[in-house]
Amino acid sequence: MAPPPDALVIGCGYLGRRVAALWRDEGRRVAALTRGRAAELAALGLEPVVGDVLDPESLRHLPVVSTVLYAVALDRSKWEASIAGLGNVLAALGWEGEAPAEPLPLSPSPLGGEGRGGGWMAKVALTPHPNPPP
Repeated sequence: MAPPPDALVIGCGYLGRRVAALWRDEGRRVAALTRGRAAELAALGLEPVVGDVLDPESLRHLPVVSTVLYAVALDRSKWEASIAGLGNVLAALGWEGEAPAEPLPLSPSPLGGEGRGGGWMAKVALTPHPNPPP
């Protein structure tokens, strides 16, 4: 029997896929939450978990992992994806009211601009924030 995944990517778009690939190439087992692209993610060597950050019931089967990347695109309202969705994920992982053991704060880079359709977009740097919260 294979060991369970030790990393979870939530949001497998531009950023999420690249981080998942880096972790996979380091030999980590990576689970990936998807609303409907399970076969595509499995073909990339990821372990798909079908669910939606806005549907808490669908998150009951998230694996317990040591590392989570939450990189959900804003294809719905910013509040839904950023606040409600993240809250649902934290609750499903049992992290309500507590921080992970080793958080990696992500910080938007100074590069950014208008996205297609006029919305703001920013690139995210995968380097530790210079002043992480205590």
